[in-house]
Amino acid sequence: MLAIDSTSGRETNMTDFVANHLRSLNWTVELQAVHNPTLDPNIRRENIYAYLGSNRTTRLLINSHTDTVPPYYPPSDDDENVYGRGANDAKGQIAVQLFALERLRKENKIKEGDVGILWDVGEEEYADGIRAANSLNITPIWSITGEPTESFQATGHKGGFTVYLNSTGKSAHSSVPQLGRNAIVQLVAAYNEVVQKKFSANSFWVNTTISLDKIQGGLVPNQVPDNAIGTINVRNAANASLVLEELTAAFDKIPHMSIIRNASMSNPIKFDVIKNWMPEKVMPYGTDLASWTGKNYRFLIGVGSITTAHTDHEVVSKAEMLQGVNYYADFITGLLNGTFQVDHAGTFPNITP
Repeated sequence: MLAIDSTSGRETNMTDFVANHLRSLNWTVELQAVHNPTLDPNIRRENIYAYLGSNRTTRLLINSHTDTVPPYYPPSDDDENVYGRGANDAKGQIAVQLFALERLRKENKIKEGDVGILWDVGEEEYADGIRAANSLNITPIWSITGEPTESFQATGHKGGFTVYLNSTGKSAHSSVPQLGRNAIVQLVAAYNEVVQKKFSANSFWVNTTISLDKIQGGLVPNQVPDNAIGTINVRNAANASLVLEELTAAFDKIPHMSIIRNASMSNPIKFDVIKNWMPEKVMPYGTDLASWTGKNYRFLIGVGSITTAHTDHEVVSKAEMLQGVNYYADFITGLLNGTFQVDHAGTFPNITP
């Protein structure tokens, strides 16, 4: 899987590989088309929904995502670790989940109607896969999502949104830059001022963070740029609308700066956990789970660390992956046979067990 480039929006080959592998293991596989008007319509993008036999309504849903962030780089490994884009976010999760499921099948511990698999596209950028999956008409009692949590049960994670910051400068010949006002320079200066501020937060999710992740500006090398746009990613530990209001007010106080638009927003959420099982911890990131409308208990746990996800040294430990297979197998059997006790602390209401 790590040898396949499945950057968000280009998941086709990864989907085909995984779907064919599931079919070879005698899983029933449905492919759900996912359409995104901002992407090339000629690129086929599909969610994978799989189950045993003909009963597509299962008690437990196993979930992760098939896409990765750019840029793609090929895998490698040594005695201890596996490296490569998607090693922990999230192809390593898919591997752990599938190995656990296949072990339980061989041990006759799962059967038709017990477990379904949803591996969706677009988690890293669009959340279009999980939104499309809402129309699959599946009603699990529980779902568990694989993301890098360092094998902690996630008690919650932050919300998230992106804003686009416009910086208006004044053009000039680059030989006399003092006659202009560099939009890129003032954008960075404004960000460096605002990033020092404290935004609303809740002690459970700890703190709200902002990150300037992309800058577009300038036309030619010999002209002081009169416009620049910065993309700022927000991980909010409080209501997204409140944090957006605070962020907008902070930039409005700085001359020549304005927020021109924001993408879709999500609020921080809490997850259910299993009592007296794996250790627990709140996660500093967000996922597409806020867009899942299913009325079920939701859990989040997986191998690897967010500290190497999205980097040029993404890694997952082989030992932790083997441990992950074990605890996923324990989780699945514990819920299905009733020996695991759920601590319903999650955000999501209207549970229908």
